[in-house]
Amino acid sequence: MAAVREGVAGYELKGDDRETWRARRVILATGPWPLPALPEPVPTRIKRVAALKAELPVRPGDPIVFFPEDDLFFLPGTDGTAMISFDRGCWDQDPADVDGSLDDGDLRIGLAAVRARSTAAASAVIGGQAFCDRYTGDRLPYVWNSAGSPGLAAIMAGSGSGIRLAPGLAARAVSAVEGKRR
Repeated sequence: MAAVREGVAGYELKGDDRETWRARRVILATGPWPLPALPEPVPTRIKRVAALKAELPVRPGDPIVFFPEDDLFFLPGTDGTAMISFDRGCWDQDPADVDGSLDDGDLRIGLAAVRARSTAAASAVIGGQAFCDRYTGDRLPYVWNSAGSPGLAAIMAGSGSGIRLAPGLAARAVSAVEGKRR
């Protein structure tokens, strides 16, 4: 998305390929990429986020296991695997440089974090993924909307919580473009 402009009956959205769309209501969710033509309402930074995938005896409905002091959690999948999120601590990344693959640092840091809690889980790691996310200073996701721009909202700065908080963030954004306060 290259630009968002207020139009006669809503908004005009211009794509990078010069294509234009019109909409009465717009919710932007750009992940770590900048929001087009909107003020950045809070200072943010971009961080590399990574997760390991391990073959563990998990089943649908199993609880998330969270170690808050390590910022480490195990999210059970439906296929006998779990995603293991850990604190990567790699800031000011360019999301265009991260293709979804783990790098050596991701693997080394992730395995060390998991191994400190469970050598069996560390031995069960079969892969993983890495992306970027935008973070606020207080690590809380942010939904932006402006009284001067009814029908326009943006979900930004998932702060590493997007997968867990996406339904709530989406509900807040829909309420914002409908003019409701939550």
